[in-house]
Amino acid sequence: TNLIKANKGDILLIKLKTFLIFTQYLNYTKIQENLGLLRKELVLKLGKTDKQKT
Repeated sequence: TNLIKANKGDILLIKLKTFLIFTQYLNYTKIQENLGLLRKELVLKLGKTDKQKT
């Protein structure tokens, strides 16, 4: 019975680890998307200010 308990615990740990890795990956991709949007906005704003200067 000890082996079965250990295996169940290991499976839970593995599931938890994969879940954490997956959520971290999702958060990372969301952050990357947000950074991309921010860069686009900055480029547009900088482009507008450059056009106004000339």
